[in-house]
Amino acid sequence: SVDGTVTESHSTATVSGGTEVGGLVGDNYGGAVVNCYSTGSVNGDMNVGGLAGLHGEGEVLSSYSTGPVSGHSKVGGLVGRIGGDEGYLGRVIYCYSLSSVSGTEVVGGLVGENAFEGDIFHSYSAGRVSGTERVGGLVGDRHTWGEVSSSFWDTATSGQTISAGGTG
Repeated sequence: SVDGTVTESHSTATVSGGTEVGGLVGDNYGGAVVNCYSTGSVNGDMNVGGLAGLHGEGEVLSSYSTGPVSGHSKVGGLVGRIGGDEGYLGRVIYCYSLSSVSGTEVVGGLVGENAFEGDIFHSYSAGRVSGTERVGGLVGDRHTWGEVSSSFWDTATSGQTISAGGTG
């Protein structure tokens, strides 16, 4: 959706697809996802997230995911990719994921890729995380313009001791 806002919504469905695959939202630029959750299984190729596949601009606020997430690249327990190109500020605030996450590259317990101008604040993840390249307990890969603060991951349940952002 473009400039779409989703509030007080949830999904328990199993979702699968190619790119921009999410448990509740596939692709959202300019809108917000607020007080939402997803508990179903999510599977895709790229930009795959338990709640949202790609959230380029706007906020994901007070939301969570718990279902298993799998994909190839940019795979996250909550969001596959947050942020976008210059001028597109995406944020994850007061969110969490308990999802188990598996992928090949750029895999994170909360967010797979924290892209240009993507921020993560006051959030956490506690699911198992596995992958082969750029894998992190909270964030798989983070660009220098993306900020992560007051955000954490569980090192015991995730199986990960490193992350591109956050505190274990």
